[in-house]
Amino acid sequence: MHTLRQALLTLALGGPLLALGCANPLDVAHVEGGTSTATSASNEGVAIRVPTAAALGIAVSGNIAYVSEPFNNTVARLDLTTNTIAARVSVGSLPCFVVFNAAGTTAYVANQFSDNVSIIDVATGTQTAVIPVVGDPLPVAISTDGRTLFTFNEFRFAAFPWMRGRAPELDATDARQLLGRSLARVHQIGALRPFVSRPHRGLQRLGIDACNQVLASDLLPDVLRDR
Repeated sequence: MHTLRQALLTLALGGPLLALGCANPLDVAHVEGGTSTATSASNEGVAIRVPTAAALGIAVSGNIAYVSEPFNNTVARLDLTTNTIAARVSVGSLPCFVVFNAAGTTAYVANQFSDNVSIIDVATGTQTAVIPVVGDPLPVAISTDGRTLFTFNEFRFAAFPWMRGRAPELDATDARQLLGRSLARVHQIGALRPFVSRPHRGLQRLGIDACNQVLASDLLPDVLRDR
């Protein structure tokens, strides 16, 4: 069996597919008729294509891989010798990242909406405990000696409602109408009377004078002044 080098997610006909790349760094992917196949340039193997439920994070240990399925609140266990899903483990809400310990006996799953990390016994394929955290535990990693689990603690990802002042969403009809009305008002105000004064755009004002102003200020670090 070839050593697995990387993982990527691709969307083809029939639903999400999990793609595990081969060891050769010159892998080439082909898509024909909605079916994806990736082969290495040296023809040493074919990448694995396994249907999953909106897979997000993946970790590989030996002949198995754990793949987080955030919308199912499960982790799929892949048998890499048969390229099939052998089992699924129920974890917390919106599992994202997965990591194994060095021995491959324990897997840790970061559950974003549960604010915890699931501990999975790989031998039994069950969740044995959870580690509570503050905020979203994204991402997750384990130390080389297996004694410390690292998470990005006390940080919360958030979504905010649309508010004025942001970049316009040009795909939205209301946004295009608002942008058009704003531009029209600018032109209407500008057409009421000629400008009383307008600064001249030239090399002296925008180039030489601006440069001298920066050099005379404290904005420029000393190491850059001679440049």
